[in-house]
This record gives sequence, structure tokens and C-alpha cells, in this order.
Amino acid sequence: DSDAVIRDLVAKVDVVVENYGPGVMEKRRWHYEALREINPRLVMASISAFGRVSPLSHKTGFDWIAQAFSGFMYMTGPSDGPPHPVGVGMADVTAGVHAFASIGYALFNRERTGEGQWMDISMVDCLFAMHEMNLQVPQVNPEYQPRRMGNHHHLICPCGVFKSPQGHVAILVVQNQWRNMCRA
Repeated sequence: DSDAVIRDLVAKVDVVVENYGPGVMEKRRWHYEALREINPRLVMASISAFGRVSPLSHKTGFDWIAQAFSGFMYMTGPSDGPPHPVGVGMADVTAGVHAFASIGYALFNRERTGEGQWMDISMVDCLFAMHEMNLQVPQVNPEYQPRRMGNHHHLICPCGVFKSPQGHVAILVVQNQWRNMCRA
């Protein structure tokens, strides 16, 4: 019986990580509150596209959905073209890294308090937080509209991907580096 195996393991482990679709853990009674009854010191991370406690938590989503919903696809691709996905599973990976960090802090907290805890990791939130300039600049300059740049940055020059005899080269030179760039 898989329920008996899971409950036996939960009594002995420090951490549970899950990324099931909406309602799966609750249906099986493997959600945090149920598992906490077995092991009050349990640290658990749930990873999903929209989080377990959000207006969209009922929706299933995968990496590309998180990239689109977070605005990353809007910011990726040719400046005059349609949105593009990033060529790697960045939502999956960054959510895993955020979960890893939160688990470490939760275990540290548990050592101090004796209490376990549950972390709700949203792939969309993890990607949204990576927008840096798109979130920061409009706070200072409300006229700034984030837009797709393609191979060249519209605030820094020279910056871009350029063809060279050996392939392509990526260059980003800020103002105080220009003299060294010219020498190179």
C-alpha cells in the first residue's frame, strides 16, 4: 500500500518536495497539514506554476506557461518579432533553486524553534522577480516601457551579439569600460 509507505517515510524524513498538479496531494491526504500530523518537524516545499495558494492555483502549468505568464516570453526574441520562449527550462530550474534555498532556511529555523514549515514555491513568482530593469526603471521613470530588445540592449551601447570570424561574440560595455574596449 503506497499510503502506508509514504506515511512511514514521512515519520522519518526531514524534507518532502512535491510538484503535483492542483488537488493531487489533498486527494491523497499527503498535503502539508496531513503530513504534519505525522511529523510536526517536517519541512515541505510544494512547487507549481502558480503556487498552491493564489487566484490561479487551480490551474496546471509547465515551464513555458510560467515563462509566458511571467512576461519572460514577451521580453525574449527579436525586437520586431513575436514573443519567444527562452531555450531552456528556466522556470523549472529557478523554482528548484528557490525551493532549495527555502528548505535550507526552513531547516535552520527548525533547529532554532523545533517547528517544521511549508513553502509554496510558484514558478511564475520566481521568474517575475528576475525582471530587474523591467520592474525597477518604471518606478523611477514612469515613461519607460519595457520592450523586447533582440540581440542589442536599448540602454547600453555597445551591447549585443555580433558575428565574428570565429562565430558569435557577446559584448556588453558600460561607459567607464569604453576606453578599454577601444584598446582591445
